[in-house]
Amino acid sequence: MTDSSPPPDAGEIMTVVHEAVGGIELEPAEKREIWRFTQRELPYLWSQRTSYFILGSYRDPYIRRLHAVQNELTKQLGAYPFIMGDLLELPTDRLNTFDIMFSLLATYSDYIVGVFEKESGGRGA
Repeated sequence: MTDSSPPPDAGEIMTVVHEAVGGIELEPAEKREIWRFTQRELPYLWSQRTSYFILGSYRDPYIRRLHAVQNELTKQLGAYPFIMGDLLELPTDRLNTFDIMFSLLATYSDYIVGVFEKESGGRGA
């Protein structure tokens, strides 16, 4: 969608965003970009499909495990599993887009899945 008008739940969305940016006053263009992002990415989270926000390392070779988890959730459960790095980013230089995107996605996802990697074997001291 390219509509930049406020979505019906713009107040709730902006509450999450304001917490993510530490109360920084947003410019009108930034609000429009955030609304475009929510209209493009969040409808999947509001659908009837169960959503899974998959967290883990994006470094190679670990990213392959994130995609394997994503594929299994899709195949086994018919869910909507996603990795934040696969989504389009917010186009703003002034704000921390990671914090905004993470906060919105974590707030509206049904489940958050963490894939943890262990660099070495054995027990810690």
